[in-house]
Amino acid sequence: MFDSAFRSLRKMLAYSTVLTRDFIIRRYGERAAVQRPLMLWPAFNNAIEWNTMSARLNWLAPPLPEPIEVFAPQTHPFSLAQTDLKSFGLGDMGRSRIRLVPCSSKEQAQEVWSRRPIILLWKTFSRSAVSALPRLSDVHIIDPTFFSSFEEVEWMRLYLQAADDAASQQRVDASAAFESFLNTVSDANRVNVCGNGPSLSELTPSWSADAINMVRNSAIESKPLMDQLRPSAVGFIDSVLFGPSLFARRYFDSLQRCVDTYDSYVFVPAGYAQFLLSQHYPFLRGRLIGMELVPELSYPTITSLRAAMSGSVVTCLLLPAALGIRPKHIAIWGCDGRDSSKRGVWSYRTGLSPRLHEAAAAHPAHFRDNVPSEKSLSTFYETYCDHFERLLSYIEQQGVLVESRSFSHVPALAARYTDCRNSHVSSRP
Repeated sequence: MFDSAFRSLRKMLAYSTVLTRDFIIRRYGERAAVQRPLMLWPAFNNAIEWNTMSARLNWLAPPLPEPIEVFAPQTHPFSLAQTDLKSFGLGDMGRSRIRLVPCSSKEQAQEVWSRRPIILLWKTFSRSAVSALPRLSDVHIIDPTFFSSFEEVEWMRLYLQAADDAASQQRVDASAAFESFLNTVSDANRVNVCGNGPSLSELTPSWSADAINMVRNSAIESKPLMDQLRPSAVGFIDSVLFGPSLFARRYFDSLQRCVDTYDSYVFVPAGYAQFLLSQHYPFLRGRLIGMELVPELSYPTITSLRAAMSGSVVTCLLLPAALGIRPKHIAIWGCDGRDSSKRGVWSYRTGLSPRLHEAAAAHPAHFRDNVPSEKSLSTFYETYCDHFERLLSYIEQQGVLVESRSFSHVPALAARYTDCRNSHVSSRP
């Protein structure tokens, strides 16, 4: 029964067996799970590779009473020290959730092979490593250089299968947090939705002081800006912020300052993002709102936290969340778009770009596959602009006035541009 269940799950999962193993334990019992050991492959060459993979698995592993045992062959014996999880941004975990068992001799490795292990392939671009695998059907790819979908789509599938009993609780927690958020903004007449373009500087204190302010992820790095806006909500969708890296850890240090200082609520995609963040960042309890991303245009309610999937945090999370408040007026700032006369991606007012090398080291496939190149940027931007127009039209159909209060190259925003220097500041009733 165990092998049959595992084969059916294997068709759906490709990223990691660790959480799936826990799912099998809870569904079919302890005896079923102990039949198949977990084994990393290929063999590790040095302690740096060892510690890096240990950190990644620790991030994904569930908090069980005892660490999960994973066998790890070595090309030669090398000295091992306990993985410094703090150096990977995992300093609050308490203890390791994974115990890597070294197999430094051929006999040790063969003994594990004889037990038909589940293979966690951590280096796919090694022809000798792949050719040595006896059963490709037993392989699960956890290589961060493989394809970005294995960090995004497959993590989501993994969550749905491995955390099925937690999914309903996550929805309950998110709905309770959203209801609490609505109570704090119940008197809102105007919501300022802030991008992070250079024109965000046009948002003056007179416009931000008497409104609900919502900001995207990278803006929170600017303490002066946050002191001015005192954001009620922060949103982010970038998968590199959901994994183990110092880049992500420093971001969440800034996010904690927002939550503690301004009582901010945090909007993220539902599912694996909400699950991982709630596990690793206790300060988000009661403040984390996971939004289910769906194909059709929508906005969140207490009973249905939904929004349409898109490639921008402003259109994917912030604007739908702003509509969920049901204000009379939504003002958009700092969504400059792209000047067609210039090359490259659009510019930002502030952000984490000086630290991107840390994120790229932790999530190489994401930056290789998802960050728009000059060649693909025009298609990406066209889709972005089309979605912006559909979304703003949808919001207006709900009876909400939408204006862009700072200049933008995005056609949907340019058509709704009102110079804030020549208009009256509306306030809460």
